[in-house]
Amino acid sequence: MAEKDLLNTLIKAIDILDVYEDREAFLTLDTLSTVTGFPKPTVFRIVQTFISCGWMVQDAQTKKYGLSFVLLKYGRIVTSKNNLISIFDPVMQHIRDELNESVVLSVLDPSGYHICIHVVNNNQFIQFAHRLGKRMPLYAGGTGRCMLAFSPENFTKNYLDRTELKPFTHDTVTDREQLEKLIAQTRLDGYCISRGEVNENTESLSVPILSGSGDLIACMNIASLPRTGDLAYYEKAIPLLQEATKIIQKNECT
Repeated sequence: MAEKDLLNTLIKAIDILDVYEDREAFLTLDTLSTVTGFPKPTVFRIVQTFISCGWMVQDAQTKKYGLSFVLLKYGRIVTSKNNLISIFDPVMQHIRDELNESVVLSVLDPSGYHICIHVVNNNQFIQFAHRLGKRMPLYAGGTGRCMLAFSPENFTKNYLDRTELKPFTHDTVTDREQLEKLIAQTRLDGYCISRGEVNENTESLSVPILSGSGDLIACMNIASLPRTGDLAYYEKAIPLLQEATKIIQKNECT
């Protein structure tokens, strides 16, 4: 198999795994084919490969396919060996305790997404569903905008050139010129406030975490209900996040 064909197959395989994120635990081949848009024979071959390596199982009664518990092993490997999380966690807990809001850590997936890798939830009745491993496109919301603002200029341009800006809510920014202005403002401010762009009635206050040489390591954001006009909150929250970036840089998490 040519390298290009192998890469395309790998991308299709990942897309099939992603179908399970917001759906039932077991799905038919027809559903997997419809959602991904891949031909049913292609889906069947990939699913059978997953079954052979233990990543998927087939229900004996319904004949539907689901993900295997074997995949939990890889999550444990990542979280147990990831020095990034061990450095961020106490800082994130401090911010949570000071504001009683959820704090989320995300990293850049070069294919054009940001991925949630750690969450410290608030102690309130209302909590925000940030799922570990959740991938979100970079153009929508504060975390992605921070990553576009503090990534190399050619990466950001190439991303915008190839990405269709589809709305998640009526507040999602889908105009490229407007988005570029917001990215530039984020770079100037050093933080980003986004309201309702991915989920309605939510707000994200995001900051980039940069290495000593200025390379993007991750983004950290506070997730809350909209705090429009609450100047006291921002006067406390923004310095907390900015101080956190300095603490993390001192730990040399590169």
